[in-house]
Amino acid sequence: MLTYFRNSFLERIVKSNPLLLVLTIKLIDRFKFFFLPYESEWNFFRHTKINKKEIILDIGSHSGESIYLFSKYYPENKIYSFEPIDFLYKKIVKNFKNKNLKVFNYGFSDKKENKIFFPVVNNNPLTLWAASSKKKLIERLNEYTYIKNFKIISKKVKYKKIFETKHKVAIIKIDVEGYEHVCLNCLKKIIKRDKPMLFIEYNRENSKLTNMFMKKNKYKCYYFDQNTKKTIKVNNVKNFSKKINREKRALNFLYSVEKLI
Repeated sequence: MLTYFRNSFLERIVKSNPLLLVLTIKLIDRFKFFFLPYESEWNFFRHTKINKKEIILDIGSHSGESIYLFSKYYPENKIYSFEPIDFLYKKIVKNFKNKNLKVFNYGFSDKKENKIFFPVVNNNPLTLWAASSKKKLIERLNEYTYIKNFKIISKKVKYKKIFETKHKVAIIKIDVEGYEHVCLNCLKKIIKRDKPMLFIEYNRENSKLTNMFMKKNKYKCYYFDQNTKKTIKVNNVKNFSKKINREKRALNFLYSVEKLI
């Protein structure tokens, strides 16, 4: 459904008008279960089985979009959700009563920074473009919208440097707006121990650091092609994003130690 909206004249109009932008985001959020998955790469998990005793780590759960998909694809697996923004955390707790879901109100960082910045329009926070600094947020808004005057606010959040669990982890999904490489380092003990599949949103700012981590830990990069229902091995994520015209849209890559089919 959203495929027809993206890169269209209508999308440009919406992204040029603050009120239309807020209304569109609210509409999509209200009926997100109808629109999901937003990106076709998520369909990889429709065709991939994991052990029912293994768990899934969802880092950066936002409004629960990924929780919904993982619960749908893996109804018997435990999901650990991490969302540092308090009102999003409360929204998840309120909207999801999944007995296999455990929600944590913090993110991961190796530093002491404890703020997230995001734009506000008519008292509506647009957390879709949250960033770790005001400068990065302005850069993202200039790149992804045509609106010049946003009110920007910051929110204090909690971070931890490490997470440990005795359970084997099958999948780690990370979408944290440029901090993906930081999360990987905070979770490196689990990654080295269990060698889970990693599902990570591509971010130009830190892609080199993410790739260095993957190479060091012998992970290969893949992209799930919805048309062929197969994965494509990717050697250069930056060039690949240009090739499929996804430089300005969310793009997720799969990383695995084992070869993906």
